[in-house]
Amino acid sequence: MDSSQTQSSQDTSNEHGFTDLNEAAWNGDFEEVQNLIEAGADINATSDTGLYIPLHSAAWQGHFEIVQYLVKHGAVVNSKNKDGFTPLNAAVWKNHRKIVEYLIEHGADVNVANNDGFTPLNGAIWNGADRELIELLIRTGANLDYTT
Repeated sequence: MDSSQTQSSQDTSNEHGFTDLNEAAWNGDFEEVQNLIEAGADINATSDTGLYIPLHSAAWQGHFEIVQYLVKHGAVVNSKNKDGFTPLNAAVWKNHRKIVEYLIEHGADVNVANNDGFTPLNGAIWNGADRELIELLIRTGANLDYTT
C-alpha cells in the first residue's frame, strides 16, 4: 500500500476509540488541536465509538475557541454521528448558546432531525434548554410544526 492509502498515525484511534484530534477537542486542548491540524490530521476523521468528529466533541464540551478553529479549517458543520446527531444537536443538548449561534451562522441546519426524528428545537425543549436558546432556534428558522 502506498503512502496515499495509509492512514496517518494521528488519525488512528486510541484505546478509547478516539483519534488524537478528537481527544484534544474533547479535552479542550486548543494548542494540541492546532498542532495536529498543522501536522495534517484529518479534521473530519470519525471516532470508533459513535462516529463523532472533533467538532461534535468540542461542541458537546463547550469549547468555543476550538469549535471556531475547527469550522474555520473545514470541519463539516452538519456531520451526523451514528445516532444522527450533528454538532448543533450536541451544543443545544448541553445548552451552549454561544456555540449554537456560531454553528448556525456557519451553516448548521436548525431543522435536521436525528435518527429518532428529534430536531435541535425538539432536543432543546426536551432537555430544558434556557429560553434564549429556544428563541434563538426559532428566530433562525426552526420549524415549529415539526413532530417526531
